[in-house]
Amino acid sequence: AQAYRQPGSSFKPYVLATALTQNLAGGSPDGKSYTLSSVFDGSSPRTIDGQVVHNSDGESCGSCSLAEAMKMSINTVFYDLASRVGPQNVATMAQQMGVAATNVVTGEPTLQKDGATDDRISIGGYEVRAIDQASGFATLAAGGVYRPAHFVASVTTAGGAVLYQAPDAGKQVIDPKVANDVSVSLRPIAAYSNDGLAGARQSGAKTGTVGIEDSNDNSDSWKIGRASCRERVSTIV
Repeated sequence: AQAYRQPGSSFKPYVLATALTQNLAGGSPDGKSYTLSSVFDGSSPRTIDGQVVHNSDGESCGSCSLAEAMKMSINTVFYDLASRVGPQNVATMAQQMGVAATNVVTGEPTLQKDGATDDRISIGGYEVRAIDQASGFATLAAGGVYRPAHFVASVTTAGGAVLYQAPDAGKQVIDPKVANDVSVSLRPIAAYSNDGLAGARQSGAKTGTVGIEDSNDNSDSWKIGRASCRERVSTIV
């Protein structure tokens, strides 16, 4: 839970959350508003802000919505989206949702290098901990309410006296509509990745791989989500 590793594509939900939040506030820095139906160039390779970006596993879509790009995990779309909404804004969003702002090992700020955050944040270019990702995705599951992650809920004596109770107070850090729509985009991913839940139960999840050339070459492999995801289809227009 405490090791720092690159999260790969499992960081893409924070990019989408940033774009949808900016939509509710009047639009992104590029003057446009983005929803799950916004269409992007998902071809590969693409040069974005001077960086050549490739999709993984041969995935590509010449024209696909953000919802489709999330399901297919299209790197070029989310790299482009991060450029439009501002990579530092994505970092701020992730930290609001639960990613620790300070590295617990080095004491340095997270989600940056040499004091700057660039578009690589969109595809998990900055290291985080598993507990950070669990906390961020839990905020989505709670309708945008953040609660500090903890391992011990409570400690009681044999007689029932409470010696310790984990804080339960939550803070609304993103709009419930944003949490809803990001969760909607995560619903088809388990089935698309051929590892859905038994009995066709709904889920909301995101995969992430780092260093992938083929299935045997991943240095890191992530799957984050929850077993029940019943949000309504897009609420942000």
